[in-house]
Amino acid sequence: MLLNTISESTDTLSKRDKALFAMYAFTGIRKSEALALRISDYDKVSKIIHLPITKGTSKRFQAIPSILSHILDEYLENNFDSRNINSSLPLFSGERIDTHLSCRQVSYRFEKWKSISFIRKNLTVHSFRAAYALLLYKKTKDPLLVSYALGHSSLNTTMEYISEDFFDLHSVLDTAFGN
Repeated sequence: MLLNTISESTDTLSKRDKALFAMYAFTGIRKSEALALRISDYDKVSKIIHLPITKGTSKRFQAIPSILSHILDEYLENNFDSRNINSSLPLFSGERIDTHLSCRQVSYRFEKWKSISFIRKNLTVHSFRAAYALLLYKKTKDPLLVSYALGHSSLNTTMEYISEDFFDLHSVLDTAFGN
């Protein structure tokens, strides 16, 4: 609902905001990781984001789904001259094209879009990360894969995101021993 609201808006920053919030929703990366990205960190051919700044490690790579790749491609095509693009520019710029968007600016924009789209007031940008983790776990039932996707060094940290759904003992028993 949030991305649809942003898409339908005539706000001059809507394309950037859509790309940014889609980045959070479809990758589960941290707010600071997205804000540190430069245009060159996006590999559109391989559908990979290079995260130069991460929590706990020096860098890592994040695979992205096709839907996010399409959104990023559209954003870049509409906001940057592809022939003369300076790939060292921030992917999500602030008030000037050569400055990174700040955490405060992201929070302000998120509050604006939440209000317009009538989504829950208690959601934060970090809610995207939690939802990504839970959805990935529900689809795979693989906590190690979720841990890797989130860039966690400890499975215990990942368990905080998926613990409510982790122990579905009845379905595991039914699968292991039949109905």
